[in-house]
Amino acid sequence: MPISFKIDRANNFTTFTFQGEVTLSEMIEAMNSYGKRGVTLHELYDVRQIEGERFSNEDIDVVVLYFRQYGKIRPEDGKTAVLVTEAIDYGISRMIQTLTEGEVSFRVGIFHSMEDALAWLELEPSQETQPSVDNTN
Repeated sequence: MPISFKIDRANNFTTFTFQGEVTLSEMIEAMNSYGKRGVTLHELYDVRQIEGERFSNEDIDVVVLYFRQYGKIRPEDGKTAVLVTEAIDYGISRMIQTLTEGEVSFRVGIFHSMEDALAWLELEPSQETQPSVDNTN
């Protein structure tokens, strides 16, 4: 699966890891699976290993609508960090951030280093906050 997530209940934190080519339906499926388990205060989306085609403009519109709805179930003091390396991923993340600003209950930050993302989330780097697979049904 190109998207995996690990929920760290002790730190109220979830890490999503994107690898290879990721489709919109795979992202929505992963988000729905995560949501059924109960969302956490903070989330980190690690898209550094994404490859191939990125989301189209139409896909971005769907993502924006999804996050506007998803934002209603997240805690108001929640934070979402997006970890990128490629300029295109930064641009897509910023576009989604801008289009959902004021319509979601959580803050979004976009970062180029894990250390900066974790510092903004006020988490210490540890084994528990490193990406790994924990999205079995």
